[in-house]
Amino acid sequence: DFSADPIPVNATDLFIQVVYRGQLGEETDGIAVGIYDVREPTFYVAWNNTDYTFYSQLATPAWLAAGFNNPALNLSYLAVCTAPNGPTTSKIIYQYRVSDPQPMAAFMNPSIPQNPGAIRLAMLFAQPPTATQSFPIRSQTSASGMPSPDVRGALTKGLIRQASREIYPVNGLPTPSNCTLAPPAPGANVWCFDPIRKRRGLAMGDIAQPLYFTVGNGDGPDVDGPFSQTVPQTNFPGLNVRPGGVVLFNENSLAVCPAAPVIPL
Repeated sequence: DFSADPIPVNATDLFIQVVYRGQLGEETDGIAVGIYDVREPTFYVAWNNTDYTFYSQLATPAWLAAGFNNPALNLSYLAVCTAPNGPTTSKIIYQYRVSDPQPMAAFMNPSIPQNPGAIRLAMLFAQPPTATQSFPIRSQTSASGMPSPDVRGALTKGLIRQASREIYPVNGLPTPSNCTLAPPAPGANVWCFDPIRKRRGLAMGDIAQPLYFTVGNGDGPDVDGPFSQTVPQTNFPGLNVRPGGVVLFNENSLAVCPAAPVIPL
């Protein structure tokens, strides 16, 4: 629990060191030191994007403004889940729901006004078990008494190290490359900060998960990608970043990530 001395969100070369003093076997006043090189923060944001729906079954798939069958909604619940072994073993690591208590309609209809509720998190992960393994991040939400927007998923970028002293070999080879939006190639020498990607005119996290409906199959493309030019998505004047919620990351027994509820818990 680092709440009394928070880890800076822009930390690089991040190590966590623990010093223990006390009983060690038969030694009554022993000292043990442990150190672990953790990943630098991965930035995550989720926001209410139900003022647009992605229609994948059209001859030209496109984002379209919300309509009668898929209206823009207030959302009142969010579960953020992850697991190294895929979605079937995902556990809730963060939860925002009205029964904690939290404000009802935490993620307001983004059409009225265009200032939707959002959650921003900075996540610290262990080193991936393999050189290119990523961690899946899932977001699921609900609307009061209405069908829920689709579950959204994304991947962290695997073994990207963000500070030069961690990655540069002594001989300087291979030449380090910059961040991209895809995981690095096996054995790549990568230096970067986790990028803050711009979405709807605002700074969002590297893992940006808009909450919206899809008509058809699969996730829609980037909300600021080429398909959005059919009906350009309007920029938000701001985000109502919600404080609070419950961080479950360090609990001994994590709850299994549930199916998206129809009504808030």
